[in-house]
Amino acid sequence: MKTFIAAAAVCAASISGFAAHAATVSGSHTTNGGKTVNLGGLEWLTWDETSGISRTSIEGGTGGFIADGWRYASRGELEALFDSLWGGSVEGWHASNLDGATWLQDNMALVSSTSYVYTNLFFGNDGECVANTSFSCYGHYANDKSAGRGWFEDRYGLSDGTSPGNDNNSTVKGATNLSSALVRDI
Repeated sequence: MKTFIAAAAVCAASISGFAAHAATVSGSHTTNGGKTVNLGGLEWLTWDETSGISRTSIEGGTGGFIADGWRYASRGELEALFDSLWGGSVEGWHASNLDGATWLQDNMALVSSTSYVYTNLFFGNDGECVANTSFSCYGHYANDKSAGRGWFEDRYGLSDGTSPGNDNNSTVKGATNLSSALVRDI
């Protein structure tokens, strides 16, 4: 009986540990179109895990993300990810952005069964996009599989895209209509 209880306890601990932030992306990835995805050697928490939770709440301990070693992706880390995925020539809605936006939808948003996804997310360290520390950088990507196009733009996460210097979008940390780009070292 003691063996059964011990085994059940180990199983329960394993399941509860897995359930807490189980959806992560790390390692080597390539898009269907052959692009190498730049995850920066980090483990990324999928964005559905933090959907609807303000950055203020996450930094205050909600969800246990910070206690579990997660931190906000820096501006450079998110830019490197987005830069590795965008089409390389046209910002906004364009067929060349479909491959990378589809990879994000299938791997980071976990809503791959839908034909359209629109995701806003907090990222960056304090002061990286605006001096006021009650604000956060925010990024955006979208995918419209049914129309055969994806969306990336410089001011929402690309490093320089086709509009160099236009990358300072920010919003209040208390907003709840965003997800968060959380990473940790592996």
